[in-house]
Amino acid sequence: PRGDEETFQCRLTVDIPAAWESVSDGNRLSTATGNGRKVQTWENPFVSDGVMLMAAPYVTKSRMTDSIEVACYFFPEDTGLFDSYLDATVGYIEMYSRLIGPYPFRRFTVAENFFPTGYGMPAWTLLGQQVLRLPFIKYTSLGHEVLHNWWGNSVYVDYDRGNWCEAATVYGADYRYKLMRSADDAKAYRKDILKQYVSYVNEQNDFPIRQFHSRTSPNTRTIGYNKAMMVYHMIERIIGTEPFFATWQRIYTEYRGRRISWEEWIKAFEQTSGRDLSYIIPQWIDRAGAPVLGLTVDKVILNADGPTKAVRFTLKETSGQEYRLQVPLRFTGDGTKVDTTVILNSPESSYVIIVPKTVTVLSVDPDYDL
Repeated sequence: PRGDEETFQCRLTVDIPAAWESVSDGNRLSTATGNGRKVQTWENPFVSDGVMLMAAPYVTKSRMTDSIEVACYFFPEDTGLFDSYLDATVGYIEMYSRLIGPYPFRRFTVAENFFPTGYGMPAWTLLGQQVLRLPFIKYTSLGHEVLHNWWGNSVYVDYDRGNWCEAATVYGADYRYKLMRSADDAKAYRKDILKQYVSYVNEQNDFPIRQFHSRTSPNTRTIGYNKAMMVYHMIERIIGTEPFFATWQRIYTEYRGRRISWEEWIKAFEQTSGRDLSYIIPQWIDRAGAPVLGLTVDKVILNADGPTKAVRFTLKETSGQEYRLQVPLRFTGDGTKVDTTVILNSPESSYVIIVPKTVTVLSVDPDYDL
């Protein structure tokens, strides 16, 4: 790099003690040892805006998955964690290669650090020793950092137009692991996100998702990671799971090595699904706040000749902003459960829905999907 370009192609050669190992961005092109020294060359196959390097007297172990080398660079006292980390990392690479597309590098390294870090760089992650030893990290944060090799380290973020990357990674990793475990775990995760929004975001510190660059406080994390993650969740509910992840594949295929933002995502979701999502950016990305819903049951009319009744009710959105919402509803009572959705695109709208006579309760967004 010469200092004034935004991105550059980088090949890095390091000269270190023979007993040490280095790790840097992208692929290791060569390694040679002689006269007590080791010379290694690294290259990122994509242009980038920086390069990271770590070297230490590591003990290493690796294995192959397809043509990808997965390696662990640990301190001697933590080599007992080798196999569990290799198993987990191979699993993540295989899972995301199926879900999104081929892993973009020829290797991935889990490197240990003496500081309590959790960084993700192209083709490697740097985890602090205390972090590495936590038993749940292999099932949470590790997968998050592996997924960053698709989102953020090969498809780049156009920060001038907003950081979508953390939200997509949370949705494909942290949240998806809960969903893979059970629907109830995923529901609890979404509920916790809404609780955090109420707890950490207020009129004084709120801002549009568009303005999120990085996490610096509880409110920035809540908006840039969690609220933005819920945008992906709402889009999946609107267009369906198959076109949703087909769009992930499309984005990865078309934009590797390029910077993108929400416009490219929404355009791709529309092209893949055939749905109009033009309202997503104005109401969710470009302005602060969130909808506030209220419900009034206006009238219930029994069907004297059958097992049903008509429920007339009104939904109100009282935030003072315009929203187009796909609102989930649930009717329950005496063992009966009826799920449906309605579209609310005005501050107030009334609906009539026919339900079984046994229904006694109407719930709005019962599974925390908005």
